[in-house]
Amino acid sequence: MIYFSLISMLYAVLDFIVQPYMHSYGAAYVMIMDLRNSVFEDYPIIGVLLVALLCGCYSLTIYSIAINFVYRFFALQREGRLRYFSGKKLVCWILIPILAAAGWVINNWIFLRPDSEKTEYLRSRAKEKYDLDIDKTSYTGGLYWRTDPYGNQYLSMKDMIGALGLNQLFVSLLSNYFANLLNFRQSH
Repeated sequence: MIYFSLISMLYAVLDFIVQPYMHSYGAAYVMIMDLRNSVFEDYPIIGVLLVALLCGCYSLTIYSIAINFVYRFFALQREGRLRYFSGKKLVCWILIPILAAAGWVINNWIFLRPDSEKTEYLRSRAKEKYDLDIDKTSYTGGLYWRTDPYGNQYLSMKDMIGALGLNQLFVSLLSNYFANLLNFRQSH
């Protein structure tokens, strides 16, 4: 519970700093940080990192909640399974959310960071919906359908990989770990 409380406080601090706008429009989804009147106004790349960290904190929170429920499940069974949360195994449990969060931050940084086409796609909508000058924001997000120089739409593989990467990180880390835990349990 202390671990989850610390994670929640970190999440709250990042949320206070970023004050995100969540936006889905057409073929795009983004989390936007308004840099106007911010100490980060002249450093938009730091804003991108903060938004990516906030996304990572979200996954950190979800993984921590899941592990908390596993712990409670083992505690209620009273069959000695709490030993999976002692010694070196406890460190493994603590590392799962941290590794997942790092994966989310890296995924956002590599695949979902701002680019000129996303910025232009969002420009009028951000102004209309939130009264934001998109050039004075930082964001992470995807634009699935892009337009080539000839006016043809194509599926952006980079943005798809970014979205699928988030999905894969969310599902596979927990499911693989719990599957291994169950296999370990059956073999002992």
